[in-house]
Amino acid sequence: KNAFYLEGTYIYCELSSKPSTWLIDFSNADSGTVVWGVSRFEMNQTDDGFKYILVNDDLLIVGYAGNSNEIVIPNQINGETVTNIGKRAFYKSKASSITLPSNLLIIDDYAFYQCTRLQEITIPSSVLEIRSYSFLGCSTLRSITIPSSVVKIGDCAFQFCHSVTSLSIDEGSVLEYIGESAFSQNTSISGTLNLPDSVKYIGDYAFFYSNLIICNTKNSRLTYIGSGAFMNVGTTGCILYISNKVTAIGDSAFGSSSFTIYCEAESKPNTWEENWFNSSNGTVNWGVQF
Repeated sequence: KNAFYLEGTYIYCELSSKPSTWLIDFSNADSGTVVWGVSRFEMNQTDDGFKYILVNDDLLIVGYAGNSNEIVIPNQINGETVTNIGKRAFYKSKASSITLPSNLLIIDDYAFYQCTRLQEITIPSSVLEIRSYSFLGCSTLRSITIPSSVVKIGDCAFQFCHSVTSLSIDEGSVLEYIGESAFSQNTSISGTLNLPDSVKYIGDYAFFYSNLIICNTKNSRLTYIGSGAFMNVGTTGCILYISNKVTAIGDSAFGSSSFTIYCEAESKPNTWEENWFNSSNGTVNWGVQF
């Protein structure tokens, strides 16, 4: 029990699944990572300071021991494609610019957490997932562009990025999941954000305290809007279409915001919280045909 109860622990197992003789909580799953079915493993560091782990066919950058202020992460190491920026790989890095590899698939939890001098980073169009806390506290980052390839943005992924003035999502996006507080408390962000029709889930406080004009279309696949998701979104002109596919809306989802909302439902469904729209600045229109 709790044999590996350590924050950020990686465990690589040759076995394909947990044996019956290991307790179910042998590792703290909330703060560690267990990878099963590992047949190939290598851990090393390049001459220019990139610490990496090769697991089967995935090469993860897990740290950096170099001194460059403008970091360029290689596309390949020893002929293997870099696919993952691992947990805390650049935690509190002092770099002002980081260039990511062109075939990157995953930006893991806390990967660039509190990089307080980072001003520029371009997320390549190959990335599928930006995991929780990955850019939390990057207080000098100036703009965020989410490529169309990204399916999931984790909790607090871009929270407290106070210098960001623009947020955009590329056309043709397949984004489905925006996590809790993903873009919250970024009051410098402005402009229009068109939510892709593919988005199904918007977590609690996802856009809390931003100045974006947020809009979607009648073709939205949205099914869930969390508590405070659009609370204190301070800009007028926000328009949201809410179809009958939306099965749940949390408390104060639009609190103190100026949204104009068009609902396909004739009245509030019983699965929406009573105070889902407690705003004096916006309007709700019921029974709208989409």
